Amino acid sequence: MVLAKDVPDIFSGTVEVDETYLGGAWKNKRKVVRDTETKRGRDTSKQPVFGILCRNGQVWAEIVENVDESTLLPLITQKVELGSTLCSDPWKAYTGVAARGYVHRLVNHGEGN
Repeated sequence: MVLAKDVPDIFSGTVEVDETYLGGAWKNKRKVVRDTETKRGRDTSKQPVFGILCRNGQVWAEIVENVDESTLLPLITQKVELGSTLCSDPWKAYTGVAARGYVHRLVNHGEGN
């Protein structure tokens, strides 16, 4: 287990970034909520969380307002050292990282990667 004091201020090397959504199980939602919301992903009303994982097992995560480029890129530039290899899914918010000085590798989960 990594304690908060063990998490670096700046991640370097090969790091992975991703966003997720926290909230209750879909089957436990009231019918009126199920009728007006999407089940999962970026159009849900669940709370978005952004995280960075270093290949040595260190993790940093933060609750974010949304998962667009204007929110995620500043967090990446604050928490990941320039020149590091950044692995992400093809979500459009990550498209600008290579231009900011990172080596960008894509993982497309839909293709079984």
